[in-house]
Amino acid sequence: AGIAVPDWVILGKSVYAEFMQKSAIQTEINQWVEAFQSGALPARKLSDGIERLVVETPLPADIARLVTDAYARVCAGGMISVRSSALDEDGSAHSFAGQLSSYLYVSSAADAARFMKLCWASAYSDRSIAYRVQNRLSLSDISVAVIFQKMLEPDVSGVMFTCDPANPAEDNYVIS
Repeated sequence: AGIAVPDWVILGKSVYAEFMQKSAIQTEINQWVEAFQSGALPARKLSDGIERLVVETPLPADIARLVTDAYARVCAGGMISVRSSALDEDGSAHSFAGQLSSYLYVSSAADAARFMKLCWASAYSDRSIAYRVQNRLSLSDISVAVIFQKMLEPDVSGVMFTCDPANPAEDNYVIS
């Protein structure tokens, strides 16, 4: 459509899965989720514990290299945003918009790696857990992709919805 989209790189679900597998923290996360589901652990402690575990767990060398390379490809001497996407979000039945974290004006590969891990952990944030529980979605089969995208200094910004939530006819769009 000729729309200029800032450069971007996706560190997909396979990167998240590899981190979970190589770091061997998925078992501990599953135990915490089970404790939460049984009522023995409040959502806040679940969220805080998983965030701390993910952030403090070192990245395997190959993933750290991938992050450094992705950051270098996108930043071009400027800053990037680090944005997250739950793999089961924005389908016909559910929208996780605003549930997972995003970080703006990231200025180093080290910060990009830290924010990527915070994006992963945000899949277990209070708001994400509450949304999953309310909509009867899995708390144990979670997968997250992270997008590194060049930051712009816009004069204006907006969003376009290809389906008007107030009038879902196929030919209605909403631009805000």
